[in-house]
Amino acid sequence: MVNASRAGVSTIIAELMLLGIVVALGTIVYAFASNAFGNFGAGFAGAVSNAGDTLSERLIVEQVAFSPCPNAQSQQACVYVRDVGQLDAVVVAIYVNDLTAGTFVGSVNVNVPVRVGSFASVGIQIQNFSVQHGHAYSFTIVTSRGNSVTYNAVA
Repeated sequence: MVNASRAGVSTIIAELMLLGIVVALGTIVYAFASNAFGNFGAGFAGAVSNAGDTLSERLIVEQVAFSPCPNAQSQQACVYVRDVGQLDAVVVAIYVNDLTAGTFVGSVNVNVPVRVGSFASVGIQIQNFSVQHGHAYSFTIVTSRGNSVTYNAVA
């Protein structure tokens, strides 16, 4: 005989409850994992796309003149940059080093667009600096995509 005072949940109902809990937890884990890995995939795809743009951008420095750019005044140097890549570029900074003295001269923040197949002139004016005749200078031109090109010139 079964004792009525010791009533409990039948084994079938207990198994159905456990199955429901497992399905609910599995759904939560799936939703978390698919969202997390979905964002990872989107971030990776964006990084690969940006890397392709970076490789498609290519600048060359044609010349550095230690005189003001055309239609400008009071500049210490003028850098002529040509875009020979497949994408338009934007020059955002130029860093100048005095190779002869072994010193960092300074940097200039600019925003100069350079279209594919054309060139642009970028003027450099750095405070407390004067060009020394006979010194070799290194000019590092940096674009908005992080590419850089270095050109050495003697004043």
